[in-house]
Amino acid sequence: MSDPSNALGPAKQIQSPPRRVVEATSRPETVAPLVAALVRLAGAADVEAIANEAVTGAAQITAARAAAIGVQRGDSVVLLSSTGYDCEAMAAAAVLPLDAGLPLTECVRTGRTTTRGRPGGPMWIAVPVATPNLRGGLLVSLTPSSSDDAAPLEILADAVAAALSRLDPVAPSDLTARSVVIESPPWLAAAAYVQPAPGAELVGAGDVVAVVPGSDPEIGWLVIGDVCGSGAAAAATAADFRDAVTVLAGADPSPGGLLTGVDRSLRRHDNEGRHVTAAAVRLRHRAGRVQAAIAIAGHPPVLRWRRGEVTPIGTSSLPLNMLPAESTSYDEDVIVELLPGDLLLAYTDGVVERGTDDRSDLLVEVFTRAGALGDPDLVLDLLLRAMAGSGETVRDDLALAVIALR
Repeated sequence: MSDPSNALGPAKQIQSPPRRVVEATSRPETVAPLVAALVRLAGAADVEAIANEAVTGAAQITAARAAAIGVQRGDSVVLLSSTGYDCEAMAAAAVLPLDAGLPLTECVRTGRTTTRGRPGGPMWIAVPVATPNLRGGLLVSLTPSSSDDAAPLEILADAVAAALSRLDPVAPSDLTARSVVIESPPWLAAAAYVQPAPGAELVGAGDVVAVVPGSDPEIGWLVIGDVCGSGAAAAATAADFRDAVTVLAGADPSPGGLLTGVDRSLRRHDNEGRHVTAAAVRLRHRAGRVQAAIAIAGHPPVLRWRRGEVTPIGTSSLPLNMLPAESTSYDEDVIVELLPGDLLLAYTDGVVERGTDDRSDLLVEVFTRAGALGDPDLVLDLLLRAMAGSGETVRDDLALAVIALR
C-alpha cells in the first residue's frame, strides 16, 4: 500500500490570508458556534471525527445550507465529509477533478480563500486547510440569510489543520498489517491486497483478508471480510473481525462455526449496526490435494480457476452482526477438492461495483485468462490492473486474495 502523503508530492507552504480574529469574534451570533466548534475539534480523535466536526461547525457558524471538506489526492479532491447536500457528487468519498473550477477545487488548487456568487443570492465560500503533509479546503454553500464573512471560517480551518497535524501519522506498513494477514502453511501460496476507500487512507480499510494456519500443519484458512461503510468506524470493526478470525482459526472449527464465532465476537465489541459480509474457507491438505470447505455470510462467492474455467462456489446466507445472536448460525455450504494447478479467488464488492454498474463478469473474464499464470502474485497483479487501474473512480474499500497449492 502506498504512502498517501507521497501521492501528494512534497507539501507546499500555503500562504493564507490574514485571520481577522477580532472582527470574527466580535459578532455575538458567531462567537458561540465558533467556540463550540473549536472545543469539539480539540476532542476529535481521528480523521473522520475531525472532518465531521469541521463541516458541522462550518454550517453552524455561517448558517449555511450545506458544507463539505476535501483534501487533495493527486489530480483530484476527495471529500472527507459533507452535510446538507442531497447529491452523490458532494457526498463523502466523492472525487472532484482538481481542475473542475469549483470553489472548493480552486481553493485547494491555489491555497487561497475562494468566493463565488454575491451577498443576497446563492454564494459559496471555500477556505484552505493546510498541514505539512496535506492540502485541502472547507466549503460552505450559503443562502441569502447566511453569513458571508469568511473570517470565522478561516479560524475554524486553522483549528481543523491543527487537529489533523496532531494525529500521529500511521505508517503504510501498519495499515497493511491491520488489513492483510498472511501466515500461510508451506504447502499453500497466497497473495492478498486491500485498498482503503478514497479519504480513508489515514485510518485504514473496512476490508480484511487473513490467510492463517489452523490447528495443525495440514490445515490453513482463507477468510475475507467486508465491513459496511468505510472510514475509522469501519476500520475499527475490521480490526475486531481480524482478531476474532485469527483466534478462532486455531481451534479448528468448521467454516460455519468460525463465522458464528466471529458473529458473536462482533456483538461483544460494541459494533452494533455495522454488519459484515464474509467468506471463510478451511483448507485441509492431504496427499498433494486440498479439501476446501466454504461458508459465506452475505458475501460474493469464492471463485475457483481450473484449466481455464472459473466456477463460483458457495451460496450466501445473512451477513454477520445483523440479527440477534441467538437467531444466527452458519454452516459450510459446500466442500470441494482443489487439485494441483487450481486457484481460489476471494474478493469484496468494492472490486466489482462502480456506482450502479456491476463488473463481476469482467472479473471472471480476467481471472479466466490470468489463472493460466499459476502464480498468485502475478494473477493478483493482473486482476488489480484490470479492475482498479482503469482510471475509473473507486469509492469503496476493496480487497482480493488468491491462493494456490505449491
